[in-house]
Amino acid sequence: MSQSISDEQKEIPSITISNLSNYCHFNCDQILWNALNYKRSTEQSPLKEAFQRRSKEIKQNILKNLKEDVIDYNDKNPSELRKILQDAQIGQFLYRLKFEVPDDLYNELEIKEIVKIESFIPDFVEVIEEDGEKRLRIWDTKASKEVLVSHQFQVASYSFLLDYIIKAKKLRGISISRSGGLFLSSSENLKRQTFRIDFLSPKVKQLLKNDLSRIASSSKVSWHYNARCKNCEFVNDCRKNAKGTMAMIPYMSMENALFLKRVFRNGKSKENAMLNESEVDIEDLCDISKPTINNKKEKVNEEEPDLKYLVEYVNSFEKHLPKINRKIKQIIKYNEGLKMSPYLDIHETENVQFIGIPTATFPQKTDHNLVIAISLDPFDSYSFGWAICLYTSDGKIIEDFQSAESISKSKDKTLLAFISLMEKFVTRLIDIFQYLSEKKSRACIFVYTEQEKITIQDSLIKLITLNSDKVSKEIQDAATQCLFNLFEDSSVLLAVGSDDSESSELPNEWNEFPRLIVLEHSVRENIAISVPGFYRVIDIWEKMVKPTLKDQELLKNLESHIFNIDLENIYFKWDSDIVTKEMINQSHLYRSKFVNAVIQAYYTLLKKLTNDIASKLIFYPQEFVLSNVKSFRNHYLGKLYFFKQFEAITTCSRIKEDRLNDFIKGETINGIRVKLEKFVKKENYEWIVSFIILNHESKSFVPEPKTFKEYILVNDTMEGTLDAIRFPDMKFKDKFWGYPLSVLALIDVENNSIFKIKLKGIFKKMMNIGATYRLYKRYIDFNSDKILNTLIKIDEQSSSLFLNLLKDPNEWGTSSLSEEPNYLKELKATAFELRDLFDMSTSQRDISVSLLKKRLQIIWGPPGSGKTHFLALFVLRTAIDNLLERIARIKDKRQSDFLLARMVNESTKNTLDGVKDYKAKILQEKIAKSSIPDKYIIVGGTVWDWYKFRKDWKNWKGCDIMIIDEGSQLLTSDACVVIESLNPNHGKLIIAGDHMQLGPIIQNKYPDFSENHPLILGSIQQCLMKKEDGSIFNEGDFFIKKGEKRDFGPCTLMLKDNWRMNDELNSFFQKIYGDDYISHNPSLALNFEDDKLSHIEPAIRKILLPGSGITMVKLSLKNHEELESLSEKILREEADVVAKIVSAYFDASRKTNQDSDKPSLFIVTPHHRQRCAITSRVTEYLSNPEFSLNINTAEKMQGQEADLVIACFGFLDADEIARESNFLFDRNRWNVAISRARCKIILLTTDEVLYPKGTGIFTNKKTSEGWIYISMIESWIRQKEKEIIEWVIDEDPVI
Repeated sequence: MSQSISDEQKEIPSITISNLSNYCHFNCDQILWNALNYKRSTEQSPLKEAFQRRSKEIKQNILKNLKEDVIDYNDKNPSELRKILQDAQIGQFLYRLKFEVPDDLYNELEIKEIVKIESFIPDFVEVIEEDGEKRLRIWDTKASKEVLVSHQFQVASYSFLLDYIIKAKKLRGISISRSGGLFLSSSENLKRQTFRIDFLSPKVKQLLKNDLSRIASSSKVSWHYNARCKNCEFVNDCRKNAKGTMAMIPYMSMENALFLKRVFRNGKSKENAMLNESEVDIEDLCDISKPTINNKKEKVNEEEPDLKYLVEYVNSFEKHLPKINRKIKQIIKYNEGLKMSPYLDIHETENVQFIGIPTATFPQKTDHNLVIAISLDPFDSYSFGWAICLYTSDGKIIEDFQSAESISKSKDKTLLAFISLMEKFVTRLIDIFQYLSEKKSRACIFVYTEQEKITIQDSLIKLITLNSDKVSKEIQDAATQCLFNLFEDSSVLLAVGSDDSESSELPNEWNEFPRLIVLEHSVRENIAISVPGFYRVIDIWEKMVKPTLKDQELLKNLESHIFNIDLENIYFKWDSDIVTKEMINQSHLYRSKFVNAVIQAYYTLLKKLTNDIASKLIFYPQEFVLSNVKSFRNHYLGKLYFFKQFEAITTCSRIKEDRLNDFIKGETINGIRVKLEKFVKKENYEWIVSFIILNHESKSFVPEPKTFKEYILVNDTMEGTLDAIRFPDMKFKDKFWGYPLSVLALIDVENNSIFKIKLKGIFKKMMNIGATYRLYKRYIDFNSDKILNTLIKIDEQSSSLFLNLLKDPNEWGTSSLSEEPNYLKELKATAFELRDLFDMSTSQRDISVSLLKKRLQIIWGPPGSGKTHFLALFVLRTAIDNLLERIARIKDKRQSDFLLARMVNESTKNTLDGVKDYKAKILQEKIAKSSIPDKYIIVGGTVWDWYKFRKDWKNWKGCDIMIIDEGSQLLTSDACVVIESLNPNHGKLIIAGDHMQLGPIIQNKYPDFSENHPLILGSIQQCLMKKEDGSIFNEGDFFIKKGEKRDFGPCTLMLKDNWRMNDELNSFFQKIYGDDYISHNPSLALNFEDDKLSHIEPAIRKILLPGSGITMVKLSLKNHEELESLSEKILREEADVVAKIVSAYFDASRKTNQDSDKPSLFIVTPHHRQRCAITSRVTEYLSNPEFSLNINTAEKMQGQEADLVIACFGFLDADEIARESNFLFDRNRWNVAISRARCKIILLTTDEVLYPKGTGIFTNKKTSEGWIYISMIESWIRQKEKEIIEWVIDEDPVI
């Protein structure tokens, strides 16, 4: 959609920083355009009025608390600014000091004649001392309980402008702090929160220079009305303008809206050449003529919107554009059976419709429905009222279980009032749970909004975690039981205390179907209503409930209260103190009645669509049973036990999502479609069968042959997919037989002109040559139960080395041994010998000395630091599999006499010279028979090998030294097995890794514990890294200033030698690892006979020239109006560019006097589809033994290196970038991708990645630092005065 103004406007528009902050919050051009053109909302939100009242209260409280430290400059003229700032003293807060934006800044930003930035007045400017200098820190005041990105942006904008003012006025001795802060709404006197803002400055500058200039210069802007608009002040104005437009397909994402825009622009140009394409916007899909269908032409109607054009348009191009056709039909939820889209049909009929998408989030049938309505004061996070009502499946209220309570704002707004309110809540809830359990009811619990779900969760956790002097243990236990029975997510960990003396109880099982259902999600998914953008309560009432509600008395009562049951209106009335508690209670009770009516309407509409309810609602709730809990004496172990279980459950659920999504969409998108080609042979009871892949582009298909039976084979039908959905993955996660379906191993892949695979296993059904089937991955997990069992055994022990380490690694690591074993004496002598024999560097010598003194030594090994080789020097008894080959070489060099063994599951062809392979179960027997004097043994194996080793070795006393290599990738929960393998009296633990590279895969987000709680839900390395004062090492800032040192504590040392990279590449990584991270191969360079690469085309020559350690290539499209998606277009073009670089690199002549190693190249791709596209273009080099070419993800490349690395981050679709920001902007992933290179890194990227639209990536510290990492690469290149290559697709690149 678009709105425009006359081009005759002469006055330069102005904007406030608050307006810009609002723009960032909603990521909407329209809201900024409105501000620039002085448009105001026609309606005031009740919530906004409440926020304004609270803001005034908060500022008064802040002034009261800061008292004499505040200097009020409310009436001061900006011309006095220089003197005010020079005279300001450290510790003062300058209140409402006004600043004017200098004219020179407009020139620098190139916006002088386009837009003006109004004078700005930060709430507070604090004068502080930072790095020995006088600095200014901006504070803003927000009526919010948490810091939002828009808040950070506002403070960062103030800081950016103030920094320019200070420099322009040449104020000496004053600068801007690298942090800013917010005063937040709190029930306490003062709540402050600080955050880094220096990293946001480039984003602020980009927005002012580019976004603001673009929008201010436009006579109209594109916009799209959807659910993100809910809390915007212009929501109702835009809602009126959105009627009859594409927004009538509610909840449509911006990505889909922009896709349809491209589709219909293309369609207009083809169908009606007279239309001016430059005037086509998103809303125009409703205003364009229908295409030629059945040889009939229809007149262009520019006045009356016609959404049905969508389907007819798609059908007319179906033969030519099947992918586009399919995507549009998915967007509009087109029903192939009925040949219609519910959204388009209701646009004409106005009748609500059930869409009919199969779902796993709504029950087939229930015995009871428990409805909860609850309201929250957003400023102090306390709930102030609730209603709980239990209904039968047919919607009848059970009178004994209907209640409501609330507290008054003016009289009861205290912590004690909240406790009293929640005591009644949990008591009532427990009574109902016990009733449902006694009745063995198949019940579900409903709330209407996600906000209510979060409010219940937060309120219960708040009650559980209060001090025992404020609330009884009985009530806290009841609240814990409520939490466990309502929620099955990581929030339950917050119910467990953090005192070492505390025990813990946590859920020990999960329901297949969720007990708590957010009704608005179910309605959004499957109900079509003719309104734009999103569904309000009034829309659901008018369009869905009223037409289906048969109870006339209830209809009449709800009709008179419908405007009082919206949460925003309930809060407004409560906050303004214009109603009684009884009226608030009534509003919540009527809200619960409304929710019950919506549930009944849902079933009514479904039954109109189909009698086969089970085909649409897949799951049936289980009988209600109070959740089973597992008790642990130590809360660390309880949390780790829950973590390991929850990670397994989540991994399994995500694997099963592919089957469910295929069932919902009615086609094989996530699974693999195969056609049976032939039966190859039979081996014992199993067949080997050859299949042809019919959809090898499936995102689930990564063709890697394995011996595990990891695929389920079902018929190529909806019923077959339903069979796969019902397959009990958890039951058979570690089983080798007894499956209810055909479970097979993919043992061979053949990728020639036809993609073929061979599957091996027992086929449960009659198989026919030429028939088609579907393959889905299943969940396999042989190890989680081993960890869970180990944690239980540790909890049962009277003492535990693992627990002692978790509690205080510094104390354990630096403690002296009660007795010094003989091996330690020999170790000391050996250490001095090795220092001379292998010519150790300074940092290696420091660590070798430390290893002799401490029981715990963490070795931080940055990329190329040679940590694996260093570890191999000091092994005497025990080592990790990854070290064995190097140990064997050192053993041979020193002519040492000890047994070097590797634990394996079965015989393997991958033998290592000097290493014996044994199964874990027989290793004890082999060791006993060894002829090695004193049985000196080095054993390498995985965590799971050690589990079996300990289990089968009787009278196990523990090993003397345990080395955990890649400790930054080993979960703390899993490390309990190997740490418990240490000798408790004198065992030493050595952990090596780099926590700044990719860590262990964690499926869920987990809550933050108390400030110094060990980081147990991550890697063992980071868990045990403690600072000198014992506080946790939470990585701090990923980047450090020049000369800055990190506090690693007494048990961590860093290897400071870079044996991998040349000096130029190393200089970049000094920004991360410190100035003392030194290259030992400074002159490394790509080997070319002609260093000028005269024979290579100019663009590729510029990329490959050896003189630059990092080359950035920015990809862009000259024009893109085709129907092909941006993702597909850039995928193909990026692969073409990479293929040209690969060809030029490997085909170049090389100097013969260089090392004989063959040229090596890594191509790092975030996505599998990129890997496939590139692989198809460079197959001749992959198969050539003269070259070393590897194409894979960053995860698979970790620990490897190559002369040249190409990192492929060419993404153009802004919505794809935003959707995958947690993945694409993961700072650790970037660090791995860039640090694989020895001589040169080539980074393919786009402006869309370098300057992502919006501020979403800044909601997460890691993603914001990922963006900073990319920006730092660009800045580093410019500082080195190297060129950035602009590669415009369909044009010659600019060099």
